[in-house]
Amino acid sequence: MNQIKKDQTSLVREILESASCGPQSAESIGGRVLAFGKASLPHIAFVMEQLSIAGQLKKIPDGRYITTSTGDVMISRLNTTC
Repeated sequence: MNQIKKDQTSLVREILESASCGPQSAESIGGRVLAFGKASLPHIAFVMEQLSIAGQLKKIPDGRYITTSTGDVMISRLNTTC
């Protein structure tokens, strides 16, 4: 399983859970995260890129991001270790 920095767990969980709604960008996925000052927009975009590389997010042809089955496993893991 991929390693997540302890202080990034909530951000990763937020991104993966938000991706079930099919967001198209870091701006659309990061609303709550940005509102609470948890991360900057460039950081959210970077984490989304890393999650895509790790196979947990996937950009589909219409431009939306979706959570993969690997991402679903990560969400379950994050929700049980908190």
